[in-house]
Amino acid sequence: MIVCLLLFMVGDKTFYYCALAYSSLVLVLFLLRSVSHFMFDTAGSYGSDEGRKRKLILVAFVVITQPLIMWWLTSVASNYDYDKFGLAQLALSKMSGGSGSKAKQFMTNDGDIDYEALLKMPKEDFDGM
Repeated sequence: MIVCLLLFMVGDKTFYYCALAYSSLVLVLFLLRSVSHFMFDTAGSYGSDEGRKRKLILVAFVVITQPLIMWWLTSVASNYDYDKFGLAQLALSKMSGGSGSKAKQFMTNDGDIDYEALLKMPKEDFDGM
């Protein structure tokens, strides 16, 4: 999961999904080989047909849920969009449509947000938000 997130940070969602697919496939193959040999090689189980079915269902459940849990835990971080979660950007977009002169007066020359100017803004200007 860490490798998937690192590849997302280095590349894009394509690298993330490729790494997730590869690691999920490898994990499924590893689990099938190791768990099935461990569980099915026991001789003299209680009921050979019934015991095998339960063991097979357990192995299938583990093999299916592990990649889904990997995707679920990493999907939130891979869907992060810097433009959507900036609180100051959200506040500026609400002020006169985000493109008016009111919003532009709180931007520095570099395109960053001047937080000091936002804090000094009179309360009346926030009424339209």
